[in-house]
Amino acid sequence: MTIQIIASSAPQAQVQTPQVWDEPTAAAQVGDEIRAPFMPVMQVVEREVLADGRVRLLVKPVSASYSEEWIVAPQATVEQQQLKSAPSENIEPQQPIELKGDRPAHQSQPDWEAIAEYESGSTHGKYDAAARMPPMCKQASCPYSQGYLDGYSSIQASSQPPVPDPKAVEWQVVYDPKWDLYQIWIGERCLREKATSASEGERIAQKYIAAEELRRQHRELVMSAFAA
Repeated sequence: MTIQIIASSAPQAQVQTPQVWDEPTAAAQVGDEIRAPFMPVMQVVEREVLADGRVRLLVKPVSASYSEEWIVAPQATVEQQQLKSAPSENIEPQQPIELKGDRPAHQSQPDWEAIAEYESGSTHGKYDAAARMPPMCKQASCPYSQGYLDGYSSIQASSQPPVPDPKAVEWQVVYDPKWDLYQIWIGERCLREKATSASEGERIAQKYIAAEELRRQHRELVMSAFAA
């Protein structure tokens, strides 16, 4: 009699290999990497489908510790846009909704991809401005860079304290009978330099105020040069 031995092995769990995308997409999963042009390599750490069908991706650079939120259009919307833009002989041209004279009028749909790029760039710009980092670009060439500049300027403008109105400097010349000299007071500060007459004290006070004004203007020019 022959005895057959049947060996069974437990099924092994398949480990999904992270994918690499060349642009933000709703198909990205946790662990995937997005290597879009002109930006660091981002890794997806959280994924959430919103009520309107869009997908929220929480991403962070591979070589940094901060994170960003991206809102991307659902994959079905992207595929529909690709089908509409692709030429096909079997698809009949869509009829206009209404005619105004000889020109057809179509209803425009929002560009979810451009909106997502703008919001992502705005988050990036706000982070750099809050961290007091120099902006990565000066001019906008795409929705992402436009959002970056808008977000950067919004934080930069709100972080600057309001400039107080300049107040007139009060000064006076006071006679000191003990030393037979005149003291020069600028506000609540008495200068170490003394005068032998009231007119000389006035000239010293005016000279001191003019020097302080020149130093103030020099400081403003230096600070504006650093901020540019």
